[in-house]
Amino acid sequence: MKKLTQLLLVSLVVTGALFTSCVKDEALNVEADIVSAAISNGDELLVDEPQISNEAVLFKLYDVPLVDREYEDGEELEYSYLFAPTFVLSKGATIEPESGTERDFSTPQTYVVTSEDELNQKTYTVTFFFDNGVLTNYSFEEVEVIETEGPEGYYHEFYSMIDDYKRKDWDTGNFGYNILAATLLEDGEELAPNVYPTYQTESGYKGKGVKMQTKSTGFMGTIMSAPLAAGNLFLGTFKFSSPAIESTRFGQPYIFDTAPKAVTGYFK
Repeated sequence: MKKLTQLLLVSLVVTGALFTSCVKDEALNVEADIVSAAISNGDELLVDEPQISNEAVLFKLYDVPLVDREYEDGEELEYSYLFAPTFVLSKGATIEPESGTERDFSTPQTYVVTSEDELNQKTYTVTFFFDNGVLTNYSFEEVEVIETEGPEGYYHEFYSMIDDYKRKDWDTGNFGYNILAATLLEDGEELAPNVYPTYQTESGYKGKGVKMQTKSTGFMGTIMSAPLAAGNLFLGTFKFSSPAIESTRFGQPYIFDTAPKAVTGYFK
C-alpha cells in the first residue's frame, strides 16, 4: 500500500510538472493586426465605421471639425486635423505610437504593430478622409501591387486618385485567396497578379479594365469547405474571417441626397 501511495505521488508530481511545462511552453501569438479602431465623438463625426484592410485604416468624416484658435488679433475658427485614434490589436500585440496618441492627420500617418512573439511587424497607414464619400465616375486605370511575405503574395488592389490621396472604394477577395495562392501554382508558373481571381487587364472597354475568374483553392480549400474562389469586385471592404462568408463587408454610405439612382458600365 505504501508503494502504491508513493507511485501515485510521483505520478501527480510528474503530471504537474508536465502541465506546468505545457503552460510555460505555450506559443506566443504571431499576429500583428489592428482589429478595430475608433475616435472620440465618432458617432457624430464619422460617415461610417473605420475601414480596416490588410495594412491600412481609413476614417471617413463628414467634414473637418472646426475649433477655436487664438491669434494676436483675436480668436478665429480653424479646421483641426488633430485626432487621437484608439486601436484594438490582436492578442498580445503592441503598437507604436501608442493607441490614443494625438497626431496631425492633415497627411496620412503610419503605425507599426508588433506581434506578441516580437517576430512579426506590420506597418499600417492611417488616413482621415474629409469628404461626403461620393464619386460619380470610376475607372480602373489605377492599381497598386500588394506584395506580402507571410504568406508570399503579389496581387492587385484598385484605387482612385483624389488630389494626392489614394482612395480605395473597391475591394476584392484577393487577400483571402493569397493565403493559398503560392501553393496553387502550376508547374513553371510564377506568382503574379493574373494568378489571382481579380486583376487589372489591358483590354478594357476604354483603357484598362478588371478581369474576374473563378479559381480552385486546391486540397486545402476543399478541407475548409471553400473549394472555389470567385472573381469579385465590390464597393466595401474585405477582412478575412472564419467562416469566409463573413469576410466581405458590402456597401458604401451615402449622405444627404447623394445616393445613386442607377449604375452604368461595360462588361464582356
